[in-house]
Amino acid sequence: MNNCSLADSIFVSYLFEIIKTYNFYHIMKNKTKIFRRNKLKDFMFFVVSLIFVAASYLILEKNPLMGYLGISFFGIGSILFLIQLLTNISYIKLSEEGVEEKNLFRTKNYKWSEVEHFRQVNFRGNKSIVFDYTKEYKKAKVNKKTFKFLLEKQQSITSSHNIKTDELVKLMINYKRNSK
Repeated sequence: MNNCSLADSIFVSYLFEIIKTYNFYHIMKNKTKIFRRNKLKDFMFFVVSLIFVAASYLILEKNPLMGYLGISFFGIGSILFLIQLLTNISYIKLSEEGVEEKNLFRTKNYKWSEVEHFRQVNFRGNKSIVFDYTKEYKKAKVNKKTFKFLLEKQQSITSSHNIKTDELVKLMINYKRNSK
């Protein structure tokens, strides 16, 4: 009788593992999460940029070089923030494959298998998420050395989206843990 119950318990535990794996795969497949940029922050940066454009215009007579530089710099900034505000072009997407970070000019993809762990850092008042690549991951050696030197980590993700940074870190850790 013991052999039969041992075999039964092994079978049942094996069956539960199959069900858990299937359920997780099914859940994760349908649980892609996308976090857009924080529109309020973009609007505030847009307004501040316009104020600096106006201030630069006012100093044109006294200091033409600084006036034109200010108008150019903050004018370009205000255009970029307006684009961010009017479109949904920038986001962070979490999926069963990994993290995708898209902004105006490029898209970066990080597979869960390439990432060792995540953590939040504060750099001059700005919150970011940093992570190390796994030892097996050998892509972009120059970037890895540069980031490791600057932040003691190997890559970073900006945190200006519609989710708190610490919540995003926890979510990323959970997605990574469940992707194995």
